[in-house]
Amino acid sequence: MIYLLKHGKDDSPKVCSFSLLKIAYLKANLGDVREYEYLLLTSKYALFWILDSNNLECLKGLKILSVGKKTSKFCKEAGLKVYFSGSGGIKELKDALKDGLKDKSILYLRASKTAFDAKEVFKKSRLKEVVVYESVKSPFFYIAGLRKQSPVLKLTPLNSLFKKDSIFIFSAPSHFESFYNVFGWRKDFYALAIGTTTFSALSKCLKSKRVFCKNGLSECLSLAREIETSRD
Repeated sequence: MIYLLKHGKDDSPKVCSFSLLKIAYLKANLGDVREYEYLLLTSKYALFWILDSNNLECLKGLKILSVGKKTSKFCKEAGLKVYFSGSGGIKELKDALKDGLKDKSILYLRASKTAFDAKEVFKKSRLKEVVVYESVKSPFFYIAGLRKQSPVLKLTPLNSLFKKDSIFIFSAPSHFESFYNVFGWRKDFYALAIGTTTFSALSKCLKSKRVFCKNGLSECLSLAREIETSRD
C-alpha cells in the first residue's frame, strides 16, 4: 500500500493520503515592502497567506524566489513575477544564484519551524523573516480503509494499522517528524521524500529504504508504484 502524507486531499489512484497536521495562519505585519527587492517563498502556504491577508498587490513589484514547482505555479497564476523557480530546496537556490543575491534585500515569508537557517544561507544578503503560518498537530486524522477518525493519543499499535512493506511518501519534514513521533518505524517500510530538506529529515532517523525524489510528487508516485510492482 502507498501512503502519502501531505496537507489536503490527493486523488491519485490506489494512494491513501492523510496528515497528522493542519495549517494555521498567523497575523503578521510586513511593514513597508518597498525596501525589498526579492520575496522568498518556500511553500505554497506562504502564498495562500498573502492572498488571504490581502497583501498581493503590494508584493507584485518584488521578484519571487520560489522553492517548489507548485509554489511557482501558484505564484504565476496570482500574477507574481517568478525570478527563480527550483525544486531542490534552498541549497539549489543558493548554488544557482551564487553571489547574485549578495547585498540584496530579501523578504522571507515562512513557517514557524523550518528545516534550515535562512540567516545562515543568506548571510551575505539583507534578510527579513516574517512568520506567517505554522503546522500544528491535528487531534483527528483519517486513513482510508483502516479506521474512522481517531484521536491521535488512542491509536491502536502500528502493526495493526499498516501492512508489511508499506510505502510512505513524505511531502515535508514536518510530515515525516509527526508520523515518526506517533508511529515510530519498521524496517520493512519504504520512505520516499519530496525535496532535499525532507530527505535530510528522513536521513537523521532512517538508514535504509529511503529514496530522494527531486522532481516532486509525480516522480515519487512513479517510484512508489515501481517498488510496489517489483514486490508482487
